[in-house]
Amino acid sequence: MVEREWMYTGWSRTQPPSNDWIENTNQFLDCAFSMPNLVEDGTIKCPCMICRNCLRHNRLTIEMHLCRVGFKEDYKIWIAHGEGLDSTYVEGGHDDSFPETDRMDEMLASLVGEHPPPIDEQPPAYARAFYRMVQNVDQLVHENTSHSSLATGLAV
Repeated sequence: MVEREWMYTGWSRTQPPSNDWIENTNQFLDCAFSMPNLVEDGTIKCPCMICRNCLRHNRLTIEMHLCRVGFKEDYKIWIAHGEGLDSTYVEGGHDDSFPETDRMDEMLASLVGEHPPPIDEQPPAYARAFYRMVQNVDQLVHENTSHSSLATGLAV
């Protein structure tokens, strides 16, 4: 059994992430970015609460998303990041004599096959605008200043 509670107990909107959360998140990203079948043009699916494994980003953007909004809920089997649907995760323990199955996973697997089809459609305009803002947060307002667009916006 793989323990995944750290994804939710080590992160909060109101406090910085715990050292354990940061370490485990880096291990997760190291593993995901080391799998050539997952990486396309230096990007993987972002498991944050907003992207929900539908949008692809580079590592730095994913780190930023995860720190700001956390992992998508109940992402205990990393299907979009290299784990198969047959991985077993049982809350509270694992009993080999009574194999737990999740009918929803089986139904979804039978509908889409072993790997879900890639989503090629663009996000809606409001989501693209949001992601553009997130990517531009650290851009300097002017080349002769050390103020970012975020700092300038907060000062106004």
